[in-house]
Amino acid sequence: MQKKKETKSRKKIINNLKKVENSRLSLKKILFLIVILLLVVFVILSIYEFGIFDYLLNLNKEPQLISIKDECSLYLGRVIHKIKSLGDCSIACNHECNLRELNFHNINFVNNTDNCNVCNCYCK
Repeated sequence: MQKKKETKSRKKIINNLKKVENSRLSLKKILFLIVILLLVVFVILSIYEFGIFDYLLNLNKEPQLISIKDECSLYLGRVIHKIKSLGDCSIACNHECNLRELNFHNINFVNNTDNCNVCNCYCK
């Protein structure tokens, strides 16, 4: 009779240990899933914060044309330009794109000696 009680108590102890091990495994699985979820949220927030998401959305957009006036004038028989070179046009284009919260894409500069220069910007 004592042997039966001992075997029953051993079986109970073994069953309890198995239950504890199973609960630990399920707790580990839950913690693992929580960590994975937090990492995914962190990655999504990082992508949003660094502007990668906006960049990916703007890949398919057509660039906007922005024409910048040269504002040239005639002085002593010579045409004086406000935008004299490609570098000046590039600076003005970057400034205009930033003001409109767009990204600089391309530039088209035509140097005219007899008339005002042409500075066209393309922003996305």
